[in-house]
Amino acid sequence: MPFTHEEIREEFNNRDTVWVLKDDTEQYVTVPHHNYHGRLLVSLFMGRQTRKGFLPRC
Repeated sequence: MPFTHEEIREEFNNRDTVWVLKDDTEQYVTVPHHNYHGRLLVSLFMGRQTRKGFLPRC
């Protein structure tokens, strides 16, 4: 099950850096997931390397 906004806020503090993907129009990139039909999921990455491994062209 995806995390709620509150659960995400509890996991990170103000010093943490989390990466997300945005397209050319600065919109967040969402990725379909077979377990969550109809939901827009934004993936969070703990660093540039994990983001690159997710979408190699980024």
